[in-house]
Amino acid sequence: MFKTVAQARDSGGLVVIDGKIGTIAVIPTSAATADGILLDGSAVAAGSDLVTTEVVRNATLRMEDNPTAGSYQIISLFQNNLVAMRAERFFGAAVLRSNGIAVISNMTTA
Repeated sequence: MFKTVAQARDSGGLVVIDGKIGTIAVIPTSAATADGILLDGSAVAAGSDLVTTEVVRNATLRMEDNPTAGSYQIISLFQNNLVAMRAERFFGAAVLRSNGIAVISNMTTA
């Protein structure tokens, strides 16, 4: 849905060229919902923790190669004498100004 913004043209003929509408950078994504999100990057603070790792020997893993198909295999690390490594990283973000983010509702494609 939102990827169509990359081909958008307003009533004044403003077109997205090289990832910009006028002087505003546009990053189209298929992950967006029916609503569009406008975000001023200078109005958002973000940060992340360090990556933490852990060796796991006693766990059960759900093995999927196609998560949308619904079929999977359960593997016990302990029973199969296997070891897995888990890596975690936490992210956080906050909007610094109330006018730093806006949602466009009821978007339609042309």
